[in-house]
Amino acid sequence: VCGHTVCDPCCKIILQGKSAVRCPTCRQNSSCSSTSNLPLNYAILSHLEATQKHKKEEQSKGNETQTKSERLCGDCSLNPHTIYCKNCFFLFCQSCDKEVHSSRPFFQKHERIPSTQADRSVRMCSVHAMSPLHLFCEQCEVPICTTCTLIGTHRDHKFCLLADVLDKFTTLLKSNIAECEALVPKLTNMFEKAQEIHKKILEEKELEVVEANKKANKEANKEANKEANKEANK
Repeated sequence: VCGHTVCDPCCKIILQGKSAVRCPTCRQNSSCSSTSNLPLNYAILSHLEATQKHKKEEQSKGNETQTKSERLCGDCSLNPHTIYCKNCFFLFCQSCDKEVHSSRPFFQKHERIPSTQADRSVRMCSVHAMSPLHLFCEQCEVPICTTCTLIGTHRDHKFCLLADVLDKFTTLLKSNIAECEALVPKLTNMFEKAQEIHKKILEEKELEVVEANKKANKEANKEANKEANKEANK
């Protein structure tokens, strides 16, 4: 054995129908009836196990960090959020809510509810984790948040409320569904006619085969009688 490392699936492909494995690195042949007879590279196996373990740990840490950030105030990102403003589409902690909604009489009229009662179907922005996706970028045709329009990649893009786009596409979808449903009877009728034509063609082909067999049998019998008459006249 040359000592070079090859993965098990590749070894099995190389060994198919052969009694030796040819190393793809040095081209040396190693007698072997099965890949299970080849020595294992424990150093690489140990490295792979350590790498996989490290990836799982990093993924676990990332999930914990994301879960923790999702519970923080969208304004200060320091305190846990407790209030959701239906007008701002934003999650606030107690102090930030007081600071924002007490600054002007107009903001005081905003409807705010406990964050625990906020609609959980509202998706949060993947870039700005504390900002709900309530806008729609008409240029990129994707849902965005308020922060995306201010400092994100969608800055200066034309946008509108996601709810308006939802209504528009819902109406369009219903219209398309209605058109498709109207086509169902016509397509069903066409399918049934196609089946009838297919059945007729099969029947005609079957009759052609029967007639061909009859003709062949008739010719065969004619030839047989002709040969029989010849024998009788001898």
